Parts: sequence; C-alpha cells; structure tokens
Amino acid sequence: MRRSGLLKTLNDRMGPSHDIAFRMIAKKQREERGITTGKGPDERSFKPRVASLIAVGGSEWDTLALPMLHLFTLPMHINVVDKMLVNWVGLPGSEFGEKGSAMLTRKKRPLLKDPA
Repeated sequence: MRRSGLLKTLNDRMGPSHDIAFRMIAKKQREERGITTGKGPDERSFKPRVASLIAVGGSEWDTLALPMLHLFTLPMHINVVDKMLVNWVGLPGSEFGEKGSAMLTRKKRPLLKDPA
C-alpha cells in the first residue's frame, strides 16, 4: 500500500470515536445523567491543537494531497496554521532544503527560523 493509501486508511479508521462533536455530546450526556463510573471521553482530547501540513506531490494526485490531509485534521478540531505543497522533490538527485523550496518558504513565512 502506498503512502496515500495509508493516509486514506487512517482517515477512515478515525471514525466517530475521534470526532470532537461526538466526544462533546458524550461528555455532556455523562454529566447530565450523573455518570461517574466507567471511562468517559479523555479530557486531553478537548485540548486545542494545531498542525502544519506538508504534502509532497509530483503527479496528478498532488491536487488531492492537501485536501486529504485537511480531512485528517477536521474531525479532531485541529487548527491548520500552515500548509505547503512541494512538487517533484522525490526525484533522484533533487535537493530539498538547500536552495530550493525550503528557502523560498522561509521568505514567505517569517515564523520559520533560518538555520544558522
């Protein structure tokens, strides 16, 4: 299975148990009914989370790369603070991070520190 297939499988397996809305309703129902026994939703799952998405493409599938990654973050209410789609860096002899795409992104995104 290729990496895109692994991401799709992970998206499918997350299901309602990881959905923030499902967890909030379950928590509210437990509080309303006064249920204190058993395991309720993990409180850590309500913590605000952020993500930065980096997709590597190079074919007609690169148009689906970032939307698929967004589908992973959506149910868990993860805020995407940055995203980047890099094409054709997996080819033999290509260098990523020297004077290629990474240098360009440092100019566009001042939050990234320049390695000294």
